[in-house]
Amino acid sequence: MCRWRCSVVLLAIGLTLGVPPANGDDPKPCQRYRLASLDIVYDAGGRPTVEATVNGTKVHMLVDTGAIDSELSFATVQRLKLRTERLEMDARVYDAGGVPIISRATADTFSIGVMSGTNWPFLVSPEHSVALAEDDDGVLGPDILAQYDVEFDFGANKINIFTHDECPGRVAYWTQQPFGTLPFDMDGYHMLARATLDGESVDVMIDTGASVSNMTDKTAHEIMSTKPDPARMKQVEFDVGDSESHYLYQFKMLDLNGLKIENPEFLIYPERNAAIANLSNRRPTVVLGLSTLRQLHLYIAYREKVMYFTPAGAH
Repeated sequence: MCRWRCSVVLLAIGLTLGVPPANGDDPKPCQRYRLASLDIVYDAGGRPTVEATVNGTKVHMLVDTGAIDSELSFATVQRLKLRTERLEMDARVYDAGGVPIISRATADTFSIGVMSGTNWPFLVSPEHSVALAEDDDGVLGPDILAQYDVEFDFGANKINIFTHDECPGRVAYWTQQPFGTLPFDMDGYHMLARATLDGESVDVMIDTGASVSNMTDKTAHEIMSTKPDPARMKQVEFDVGDSESHYLYQFKMLDLNGLKIENPEFLIYPERNAAIANLSNRRPTVVLGLSTLRQLHLYIAYREKVMYFTPAGAH
């Protein structure tokens, strides 16, 4: 079935980046093509958005590796008067608040940097979706992102989009220092990997759409070998009735395949909320959000299924 990607037109190809061979016995040059270099504008939740164009109108799209498909907000669809259609029951998904997404909108044109497409379908976020900040016009999800390599340079506040790399092991072009790698799998669209938190092996999802790293209280209790240290716990205020069940907890060490992050902080929330949001069966144990990821410089090689990273300021 031909989806939006069939109509994408690359209007131009940007910078060609060369990486020297790993050793003298490998003369093959390592090249990939940068298609876009986009400024990051952080939304009200501290998450990265980039400027795009829908039907000639500028919009800010949340770049969300933890989404399912790309979306436009209900308000944006109404403002741009986009044509919509209801989704079949078996095609419906849920937003982060557990609200079903029931319709899809089609943009006549959609562009990001020099990349442009026509007849572009987007899910329509529920009118009062908790997944979008007030200043988000939509979501750029893995249905689009995974067709490229995507670099999050949080030190320079840039997102760069590349053709898929043909350079296994030689992707971290921005540094001459040692870099980390984290293999991942895709459960359709989500990036799922393994990490170690306070000595316990955990499943993690790389989610640039989450403001803070998080897990359920059930998962937290499984990771902690002893009772939580009160000195590492901080209550969180929420506009919900069970706010006393939400807290921030500072673990001792997060190990991402050798790269160690000290004192990582995670939001702990009730297991029942995961069930309400229909997340318990489709999300991993631990979500790595922006509170953790902004400490890193990330390059997601989607075809290779490896994330390359250094500390954010590495050169």
